[in-house]
Amino acid sequence: MNYDQNYKHWDSLSNSGKKHIAHFYLEKPAIFSISKLAIENTQHKIKNILFLGCGSGGEINQFLETFPNLKDVENIIGIDNSFELIKIAKDNYPKYNFFYGDLENLDQVIGSFCREFNIKFDFIFSSLTLHYIEDWLDLFVQIKKLSKKKSPFVFSTHHPVKWGSESQKNKEITQFKMGYKKNKTNNQIEYEIYGDYLTPRAVSETLFGKIDIIHYHKPIGEMINVFIESGLEIKKVLEPLPILAAKSEKPDFWAVHSKIPLFILFWLVI
Repeated sequence: MNYDQNYKHWDSLSNSGKKHIAHFYLEKPAIFSISKLAIENTQHKIKNILFLGCGSGGEINQFLETFPNLKDVENIIGIDNSFELIKIAKDNYPKYNFFYGDLENLDQVIGSFCREFNIKFDFIFSSLTLHYIEDWLDLFVQIKKLSKKKSPFVFSTHHPVKWGSESQKNKEITQFKMGYKKNKTNNQIEYEIYGDYLTPRAVSETLFGKIDIIHYHKPIGEMINVFIESGLEIKKVLEPLPILAAKSEKPDFWAVHSKIPLFILFWLVI
């Protein structure tokens, strides 16, 4: 997964000030809410924070503005696999440490830096990034290696109910279907099946009509089994509703996503 071919468009979307509906009305309030719980309940001071999929760095600033009480923070490290977005991040936020590389090679990318400066992470944060990673187990093992025990790990990802649905999008119709229809005619039974929740797989998609990406669909059971296998403790699972403001400002978005989940969030402990 690499945004370099469209990095200017992605950076402008991230920093234009325009309200991206799914982010502004749902994911960002949810991930900051669950992060607040994790921060309030951690057993040690948060001095070193790791941001997985940091993009051009604006989200790190938003995080710190949301939690001004994190006064003991000494090191903030962001990693992203877009070289161009990391260049922008380094220019805009020189007081943070940014690294270009794939999350699958996390220890290779930041491990030597962390060991040189004796950095062990107290908090790990990732917003809508991990669905671009096929192998979570290896990544989580690397995160554990670079983190203190009992450190919170908060992340959001695609909810497989929505993203495993059969979709149809054009100028007239946006449609997501999950389920089946059974027809019985002349003692013959036929099924029409919509979507595929249970099969882990790569999915090709175009974001905003411009950015071609591949994300990986995982059923919730597979996610949880990876947590168990990697030795991570689940503290909270959140399938968030849109914030109340969406009901009046974006009623169509509210109508759908107050009933059908879009993202799922986890607060884990290393």
